[in-house]
Amino acid sequence: MENIDKLSHEVKAYLNQRGVFNDLVKRELQFNILNKVNISNEEINNQFLAFRKENELENDEKFDLWLKTNSFTIESFKQALSQPLCLKEYCKNNFYHKVESTYLSKKESYDLYVYSLLRTSDALKAREFYLQIQDKEVEFGELSAKYSEGDEKITRGIVGPNPIVKCHPILRDALKASQVGELNPPLKIENLTIISRLETRMESKLDEKLTFQIAQELYNEWITNESIEISKKYLSKN
Repeated sequence: MENIDKLSHEVKAYLNQRGVFNDLVKRELQFNILNKVNISNEEINNQFLAFRKENELENDEKFDLWLKTNSFTIESFKQALSQPLCLKEYCKNNFYHKVESTYLSKKESYDLYVYSLLRTSDALKAREFYLQIQDKEVEFGELSAKYSEGDEKITRGIVGPNPIVKCHPILRDALKASQVGELNPPLKIENLTIISRLETRMESKLDEKLTFQIAQELYNEWITNESIEISKKYLSKN
């Protein structure tokens, strides 16, 4: 943390008062960690060429202009491109061994649900809407678009795909217990009455994409806690 060490105690205290010192420590810590990760030149060059192709910057003059506009040199740009590669390698070496147990303990956080929703402050109307949908007198989406008091009216009642943990606990329990296509009776949640229907349940699979996602979540949690502790030590010094 050489750059942080150069700051006086007064500057550190001032940055902390402004609420930016911990972020600075976190950025410096991440830079130092990832700077020690070895990534081959071949990997970086492949990323470099792929970026130019995807962004239509294969013409050298066009690319040079883009670098200048974005305040990059080729060297600094390649270093920026290498950061995601370094992060993935660091996560693989330090957090992949924790992924499976984390996934199993939090699987519900990664399963995705799509459901129809209608929210109204009128409990009697909610009961009426429920019976109309149940008897197939009217489409769920039509009623939600017309009468729902939530943002789901914009999407004709469709919510998701989202992790079910984002739902209110009462609604979450109802959806978890539902079969696909099952219409749930009105539920009272705070000052609203809610009608819901499970449309799709997408069980998560611990593939490479989710493995890296969880490893990165573990890394983010670790580096946040580590930077807080380092910040405390810096600020406690006179």
